[in-house]
Amino acid sequence: MQKKNLALLIERVNLRTALVSLILFFSGFLLMLWAANDALWVGKATWKNLTESMGSLLFGTGLVTVAWDLFGKRAFAEELLSKASISHELIKAGIVQVTPSFQSRDIDWDELFKKAVKVDLLFAGSSTWRNQHFSHLENFLDKKDARLRVLLPDPQNPYVITEIAHRTDKKKDVAEAGINKAIDFFCNLSSRHPNAQIQIWLMKQAPLFSVFRFDNRAVVALYTHRRRLIGVPTVVCVEEGELFQYVIDEIEELVAQGNLSRELNI
Repeated sequence: MQKKNLALLIERVNLRTALVSLILFFSGFLLMLWAANDALWVGKATWKNLTESMGSLLFGTGLVTVAWDLFGKRAFAEELLSKASISHELIKAGIVQVTPSFQSRDIDWDELFKKAVKVDLLFAGSSTWRNQHFSHLENFLDKKDARLRVLLPDPQNPYVITEIAHRTDKKKDVAEAGINKAIDFFCNLSSRHPNAQIQIWLMKQAPLFSVFRFDNRAVVALYTHRRRLIGVPTVVCVEEGELFQYVIDEIEELVAQGNLSRELNI
C-alpha cells in the first residue's frame, strides 16, 4: 500500500511539474510572438521590450524546468537517496566518528574519560597509548566507583607470543617483555589508587583489533598486516549501534575464555 501511494504521489508531482512547464513555455512563446508584431507597438517601444523580455524569460524558464524534470531532478534525487542510505547504515551501526588513527587528537579522550565509570581496554600492550593517557587513567581511577578491566595477550602462551612477535616484527622475548610491562603498569596503577577496581585478563589469542570502551561508547582501532608502525583507521561508536554490541560481545567472550591474572583492590 505504501509503495502504491508513493507511486501515485510521484506521478502527481510529475504531472504538476509538466503542467507548469507547459504553461510557462507556451506563455513565453505567445508573448514573444505578440512582441514580434511591430504594428501593435507603434509608439510603445518600452512596453514592446518589456513584453519581449517577459516572453523570453517565461520561455527559457519553461525549457529549463522541463530539462530539470527529465534529467537533473532524477540524478539529484538518486544522489540524495544514496547518501541517505549511507547515513542510515552509519546510524544503524552506531558510528559517530572515523579518524585515521587512534592517536588522533580528533578523538575527545578527555570527555571519554571524564564521563566514564567503567572502562575496558583490549589491546596488545600499546605502551604509547598508555604513556599518552597516564594522567587520564589516574584521574579516572580516582573516581569512587571506577572499574577498569584490561585484556592483554597471555605472555606465557607460546602461540600468542609468536603471533604478537610476528606482527610487530620483534623477537619473542621482546614481545613477551612488552606485555609483562603492560601488566606491571596496571598493577602499579592499582597501588596508587587503592579504591579503584582493576582486573587484568590474559587472552589465549592475539587480539584482532584494539578496543577502548568507555561506558556506552567505544573506540575501535584496526590492525594492519604490514609489519611496521602506521596509522590505522579508527572508529568511535555508541551503545545504540550494532558495532558497539559486537565489541562488547567480543570482550565478554574473551573474558570467558581467558585467565584472570590479577583482580586488584577488590
